[in-house]
Amino acid sequence: MPEVSLSQMKLIKSEFIDKIISPEMIELLGNAARLLSSWIDGVLEYTILKHEVIVLRLKNNKVLAKIRSISAVWPKKKQFIEGAYKILLFTKNQRRQVNHGL
Repeated sequence: MPEVSLSQMKLIKSEFIDKIISPEMIELLGNAARLLSSWIDGVLEYTILKHEVIVLRLKNNKVLAKIRSISAVWPKKKQFIEGAYKILLFTKNQRRQVNHGL
């Protein structure tokens, strides 16, 4: 497959291919024109998918970086959350004892 950018492929398709390979021209030229048109459409689809994969990989890398930054802070937060949970359990238990004592 040729190494072309997405914008180049769109320009080639809109300015060159769509004007030259019209449906009437395809009928006149027969199977060779259909094959060429199909190949060009396939190259365009490949280029679009290639760029979508690049964009998705960049987004994936950003998400991974964010997860790593959050994970780096987690041990500090974990101790705080465990302490808060213990206090919550202790106070909940104390409230039950006070309510039953009254």
